[in-house]
Amino acid sequence: MDTAIVTAMAGVLGSLVGGSASVATTWVTQRALSKRELVRTEIRRRETLYGEFISECSARIIDSFERTLENRRRCCTPMLC
Repeated sequence: MDTAIVTAMAGVLGSLVGGSASVATTWVTQRALSKRELVRTEIRRRETLYGEFISECSARIIDSFERTLENRRRCCTPMLC
């Protein structure tokens, strides 16, 4: 083979490998960022749900402290008391 062809082929293949590596790196980076964003969104959703759960539980426990057996009128409906 002619040395000029070998040199040209080496240059073309080197460019092809370098370009492929760049594309692969970009793809992996974007995939990782997308996954991280999905996880962040899921965590945010769960934190909101947990906050609502804690608020509802707090309201229910306060309500249970107000409704005692000594105060039957507040515990029962008027038809049952």
